Amino acid sequence: MKAILTYHSIDDSGSVVSVSPAELDRHFAALKSRGVRIVPLTSLTLVPPDVDAVAITFDDGFENFASAAAPVLLAHTAPATVFIIPSCVGGANDWESTDSRAAVPRLSLMSWGQIAQVRSQGFDIGGHSLTHRSMKGLDAVLLEREVNESAASIKERVGADPVAFAFPYGDYDDAAIATVSRRYSIACTTDFGLLSDADSPHSLPRLDMYYFRSGKMLGRFGSLEFKAFVAGRRMIRRLGALVRGGLVGSKG
Repeated sequence: MKAILTYHSIDDSGSVVSVSPAELDRHFAALKSRGVRIVPLTSLTLVPPDVDAVAITFDDGFENFASAAAPVLLAHTAPATVFIIPSCVGGANDWESTDSRAAVPRLSLMSWGQIAQVRSQGFDIGGHSLTHRSMKGLDAVLLEREVNESAASIKERVGADPVAFAFPYGDYDDAAIATVSRRYSIACTTDFGLLSDADSPHSLPRLDMYYFRSGKMLGRFGSLEFKAFVAGRRMIRRLGALVRGGLVGSKG
């Protein structure tokens, strides 16, 4: 079994984008108790099929990645990819004021200095668009800007081409995938699921760690119980998306 795990903020607020430092530590302990390998995102598909493995990703580049997550990751020798938004570096997640999908606290983002620091510690830096706008339905000019200008900025500031991308809000369409695929080797969605051989490298599913905060289910990674949990949660999320899209009736 293989999966990409998604984190955002490492803090004690309990928000939908937050996992506490203690919970993060428990997650790695749970994975190690099952003999699950933690590998770089770019290496996950190369792991033999009979080996359980995960890759760790962090969206948005919050400041607490440097201050809270990195120490835990380093203690567990766990690699990770951090997806950043170049135009927002050193600021905060102010995109929530214009396109909020959930109740999220205002959180500081890493500076370029902190990004350089975590890269020197061995963490990969990926792209998360230029401005954190939804890429679904964007015209070709805006898509090129969001994808290519963000990649160019990352290369200029960290000294290396980013190879992995994460779609803001998980929003994408065929045009967005085509544009990203011309610039990045790998792209991640927020589609909830395990990896399979049928997955396109530019629309990879992930598992949001908000649903695994206690660590207990991660301690069953690779089991039929774990697979059933993922399938059930995926169904609930899809139903929720239909409700929000107005395709089925809802209260209020």
